Amino acid sequence: QHREEAKDHVVRNIGDLILKFLDGENGEEFARACAYFIEDQAQALKLIKKKEQSPEFAS
Repeated sequence: QHREEAKDHVVRNIGDLILKFLDGENGEEFARACAYFIEDQAQALKLIKKKEQSPEFAS
């Protein structure tokens, strides 16, 4: 049971750190960075799938 309590404590501490990191201006900046990163992800995946079909890409 002590080990389980220790795990809970660690998880709680990590959760608190993540929440603090994502709070306020930091959270807004992180959200903008994520949005920028995934902005063209669907198009990129379609292009990769299309390229995988071509013999030039496979070689």
